[in-house]
Amino acid sequence: MNLHIPPLGEELVLAQDWSFTLHNEHRNEGLVRFLKLTMPKDKHGYYDRNATLPVTLPAGTKLTIRRYYIRLGQKAFDSVTFTAKMGKSSPRFWAKLADANKIAFASTKDPS
Repeated sequence: MNLHIPPLGEELVLAQDWSFTLHNEHRNEGLVRFLKLTMPKDKHGYYDRNATLPVTLPAGTKLTIRRYYIRLGQKAFDSVTFTAKMGKSSPRFWAKLADANKIAFASTKDPS
């Protein structure tokens, strides 16, 4: 196994469908809207931060790496932010690092 951490801005193409847990947070709202999902709200009408949504992006979807958030001792917050090229839209969203590590992809750039 070889370590490959794509640089920010690198575009990846999903080699197979990618299923992950989308966390109910305002920074994921663009993808929720694009996929026509409904974000759960609490009894006061605010985002239910404990809710999650199962999402699957199809093979062939282009993802661009936008941000890594990894801090020692803060594992619960480890995440990767992407934009997904989906038709004319490019919704921005983040996924937990553990889910991002399950992506099977082809890079549009040579990793060397």
